[in-house]
Parts: sequence; structure tokens; C-alpha cells
Amino acid sequence: MTFMQHTVELLSRLRVIFVSVIFLGFFVAFWPLDITKLFSPMLEYTPLVSLIMNRMKQDLLPAGARLIAGNIMDTAYLYLTISIMIGVILSSPVIAYEMYMFFNPALFPP
Repeated sequence: MTFMQHTVELLSRLRVIFVSVIFLGFFVAFWPLDITKLFSPMLEYTPLVSLIMNRMKQDLLPAGARLIAGNIMDTAYLYLTISIMIGVILSSPVIAYEMYMFFNPALFPP
């Protein structure tokens, strides 16, 4: 393959990885814990990432310590960051497959 063909294949594989990470990150960020509350008129639901953040706060924060936001956007940034990190973890099979399929022709002789 030429250099341009390798570059096009790499970009197509990176595109698949990017879409899977973003899709799963948004899924975790906005999917409610209780699906019945998704269609309620009050829109009072708890997203999956909120459950994960509360669990991390219980398990990792020392006793007596409190989390405070230093800026107005810190909470939203934290939600987004944790959602994308969980998206990377959940899409790791897709990432591994795409990396394997990109490097596979170089590992074995034709």
C-alpha cells in the first residue's frame, strides 16, 4: 500500500473509534437509571454518570472531606470528562479490534 492508502485507512479506523467513544460517552451521560422516568413530564431522572460519580465520591473521598466547585462550569466539565472516560472504557473492544485490523497486515507476511 502507498503512504496515502495507509493514511486513509488509519483515518477511517480512527473515525470508527471516535464515533464509538462519543456515542458511548453520551449514552452514559444521558441515559437514566430508571427508564420509566425518561418519559415523565417532569423530566426528573438521574443519569448513569451521576450514579458513578456518587459511588466514586463514597469510595475514594476521605472521611470528612467535601468536594467544592471552583468555577461555575467545573461540575459540567467533570460530568463530561467522566462520561468520555467511561466511553473509552466501554468502547475498548472496538478500539482493540480497529487497532488489530490496522496493524494485522504488517504482522504477517503476504
